[in-house]
Amino acid sequence: MKKFIIRNLYKKTAILSVLLLIAVIGVGATIALAVAQTSPVVNIFKVGKIDTSIEEEVDTHFNKKVKVTNSADAKSDAYVRVRINCPDGISLKLSDESTNTWEYGEDGFYYYLYSLEPDTSTTELLSSLVVPEDYKESFDVTVYQESCVATKTNRYPGAALTLNEIKTAFQNATDTEHIAE
Repeated sequence: MKKFIIRNLYKKTAILSVLLLIAVIGVGATIALAVAQTSPVVNIFKVGKIDTSIEEEVDTHFNKKVKVTNSADAKSDAYVRVRINCPDGISLKLSDESTNTWEYGEDGFYYYLYSLEPDTSTTELLSSLVVPEDYKESFDVTVYQESCVATKTNRYPGAALTLNEIKTAFQNATDTEHIAE
């Protein structure tokens, strides 16, 4: 009979020890969670700032050099596009360096294929106007430029972005449907 009582005592002691261990772990975890402190997370956002302008040089021989500058006060790289409106009969002569740095977008704009960092200029887009000798009317050539904050930095010289990437950035910059009310 003694063997039976001792075996039961060992089983009861083992079960009580396991239950006590679970209780101690549970209480310890609860106290640890209650005492734990978290510090606030600080998110730092910088507002993109661009300040682009057109640089033009014109002389009496219809040489009209056009490029765009992102000012030194800008804080962000910019994507740039330019539209040039001229009267019928007058055509544009694009600069030689524009061949690999600008692309016509079929929407009336020429897109600069690189991000324009602060205090720099694009390569020259236009070098001159081709005016027929018998053209007698006075005329205006309007250069219009738009810019948006660059979503990807790729400065010249380097690998050019695709026209679609830059057009998408302009679309996203002007699309107000995705902004929460």
